[in-house]
Amino acid sequence: MAGIANLTIDQGSNFTYDLEVTNTDGTTFDLTGFTMVAKMSGGYSSTYPRTVFTCTVTEPTEGVVTISLTADQTKALKAGRHVFDVVATHADSTVTRLLEGIVIVTPSVVKSF
Repeated sequence: MAGIANLTIDQGSNFTYDLEVTNTDGTTFDLTGFTMVAKMSGGYSSTYPRTVFTCTVTEPTEGVVTISLTADQTKALKAGRHVFDVVATHADSTVTRLLEGIVIVTPSVVKSF
């Protein structure tokens, strides 16, 4: 079962989130050999384009993956409630959803980034 987290992203700001993946028994989930994808959308069945996070496995044997968006990417986001998930795919095609949740994009007063 995927972990659940609710994130807040400020429009026009860089965004990073470090995800530390563990097994159900609390031990570190080894991410060696996995590729990651993380996406955000206005809803689960939304037809709007999905925002793709950059995923970097910073410490594979420690189970650490960083998801991020640039300031230009967050500037383009519509303020409000969105959904996201992070999925890992192993070289043997095993797919595991690691994290899911809600993203609140907070609007910026300063629009001339």
